[in-house]
Amino acid sequence: MDEISNKIDLSIIIINFNSFELCKQTIETLYFHTKDVCFEIIIVDNNSVDDSFEKLKVQFPNLLYIKNNENLGFAKANNIGMKIAKGKYLLFLNNDIIFLENSLKQLIDFLESKQNQSILIAPQLLNIDYSVQMSIYSFQTLWLTFTTNFFLYLLFPKSKYFNKYYFFNKQKWEIAEVDTITGAFILGKKDEIQKLNGFDEDFFFYGEDNDLCYRFRKNGGKVVYFPKTKIIHLKGGSTKGNSWFVSKNRTIAMYKLFEKHFNSPKREVAIIITYLGNIIRLFISFIFEFINKGEKVTTQNYFKTLKINPFKP
Repeated sequence: MDEISNKIDLSIIIINFNSFELCKQTIETLYFHTKDVCFEIIIVDNNSVDDSFEKLKVQFPNLLYIKNNENLGFAKANNIGMKIAKGKYLLFLNNDIIFLENSLKQLIDFLESKQNQSILIAPQLLNIDYSVQMSIYSFQTLWLTFTTNFFLYLLFPKSKYFNKYYFFNKQKWEIAEVDTITGAFILGKKDEIQKLNGFDEDFFFYGEDNDLCYRFRKNGGKVVYFPKTKIIHLKGGSTKGNSWFVSKNRTIAMYKLFEKHFNSPKREVAIIITYLGNIIRLFISFIFEFINKGEKVTTQNYFKTLKINPFKP
């Protein structure tokens, strides 16, 4: 099998949390489509409470497994896997990915052709219906904080000034240097990622990809979007059905990014804008749920985010 060799080209780290079927699909499609790449797969389980970890070990006995005694979050679990990785390249891979072609070979060939450059790279991500999924972003700035929280990116979707966060001004089919790629798929040289100590473990879930790309670029590296090859990202597979977990951790991650990368008073202004944005979302959600007589889950989530202390996230 491609993953068994004395010389490993690529170490793939997948975090599992109660997601046997998703992980199984990811691994099976990876095996099926990946050719001419010597790889190892490291499964790091975040203390799953179902039997997914045990089932994965039975289904794929040749993989490397680590079992955490508690849910350590995305950043720390990936760093634990990185410590035992033997490959020249390292891939942080979500457990809700479907491979469609030999993407890993194409990406590694590209990196090999740029040996004198430090690069983090990701393919084009697709939704399950094969539409293009937004997966490249500008790093957060005070202006972008304002345009996203006051919905200017929706009012002016084609404007590079109001909608730069989502890189709508980028062509979907061209290789491009970008600010940030999503943590669903981040590939780069292991030694370069290790020099940065991997993900910042202060980020539990969300925000760690933004922070890693920022530090990588600040250290002289490039972040590259490579749409010549495509994968499906089911998006939110492990967090499905837990909307409060998503809302809470996205809010905390944003505050942590402000705390780490913004100086005062810029940091305080960004926090106030974000807080006001959540108030606006709370109001809009309440109106929609009142008109449609739907469940109050979304409104309750926005209300609870207002209770998060932005100065001690």
